[in-house]
Amino acid sequence: MKKLVLYTLYSLALILFVVCLAIWVSVKLRETEQLADILPENGMRVETEQLTVHVTPTGQDTDPPILLIHGTGSWGGYWQETADILAANKYYALALDVPPFGYTDRAPDRDYGRVKQAERINAAVDALQTKPIVVAHSFGASVALESVMRAPEKFAGLVIVSGAVGLGAHETGPDTLPLPARSKYIRRAGVALTSTNGLMTENLIKSFIYDKSLDVSKYASVLQQPMNREGTTAAHADWLVDLLVPPKDAISTREDEIAKFTLPTALIWGDKDEVSPLDVGKTLNTLIKGSTIAVMPNIGHIPQIEDSDLFHKHLLTALAQISGGAN
Repeated sequence: MKKLVLYTLYSLALILFVVCLAIWVSVKLRETEQLADILPENGMRVETEQLTVHVTPTGQDTDPPILLIHGTGSWGGYWQETADILAANKYYALALDVPPFGYTDRAPDRDYGRVKQAERINAAVDALQTKPIVVAHSFGASVALESVMRAPEKFAGLVIVSGAVGLGAHETGPDTLPLPARSKYIRRAGVALTSTNGLMTENLIKSFIYDKSLDVSKYASVLQQPMNREGTTAAHADWLVDLLVPPKDAISTREDEIAKFTLPTALIWGDKDEVSPLDVGKTLNTLIKGSTIAVMPNIGHIPQIEDSDLFHKHLLTALAQISGGAN
């Protein structure tokens, strides 16, 4: 019996080793490109006090600026359809890659906490020498809200799209990583099998939307573009720490602090959002004095791709209200 148990344990260990080796090899085979060799032609590198960021500009720089902040695992290119519509309506769209995603430099200290990320966005705004309205989606909205709350003088307004802001997370969230996730190798294996695995991209997108029959192949192709960059899986695994352990030092999780926020704000939300439910949007709408909320029926967590026409109608209305109708 003892020999059987030992044999079983050895077999499981061998299987685990083979699986981990296969994952490691697959990552090494697909993440081979240096950043300088894969930079998109329509983007620009902007040096800031924090690090060098990648920004995709669309439109005329003489038009009112709109800073687009993406969500988890995404990058600025995911906003291109929105950027084109903004440019056609006389706005200057600036889609920022928030590290470690896309083509922005990765943080040398590997710290992707909300406060640190907010500092990076504010440094990017300084470097761009602009005072934009921020449009931010999902987890990117948490960073954007932190940014504008810490330095409202740098911004003209805020549009939150299905924001995963983590209200109250400083009190209810865990203080440390779950035991398995404390190993960077386990985190990397999980990331390699999911978010940086091109075979899973479409399924991941569909897990966030309401209508599972929607063809998301073109959006999956966009998300996959930076995945061959060297070190992508490792960087995403570093970021995962700050997703799993909510920030304790952020002011954007605290309802009493949000209630003091006075920058012009609009919210756009899907009524079927299961990632950040509509109640979160309604709470933010109540907390932020003078804010508006547009609710999209039968829409999940990614309104801009689930019903592009309706989303952009709401977005343009919100921008016109915030900017005083100048556009």
